[in-house]
Amino acid sequence: MDEQDNKPAQEPQGGPPLGAGDAELRVAIEQTRQALEASAAEIERAKRLLRDTEELGNQPVPPPANSSDDSEPS
Repeated sequence: MDEQDNKPAQEPQGGPPLGAGDAELRVAIEQTRQALEASAAEIERAKRLLRDTEELGNQPVPPPANSSDDSEPS
């Protein structure tokens, strides 16, 4: 990710005063940004789980335990 992604949005300097519509737009943008960050975190989690699953799939499966081998002779 770029460093800009971790910086909070900068307030405009100078210019006309913000109206109610601008404030609503800022809220919508912030909510969208948070949703995108949450989605990115879920994607990374899914990738990690997939890698872990693939690694487990590459391991040999041990043979099933045979109960007759563990029992004492009669």
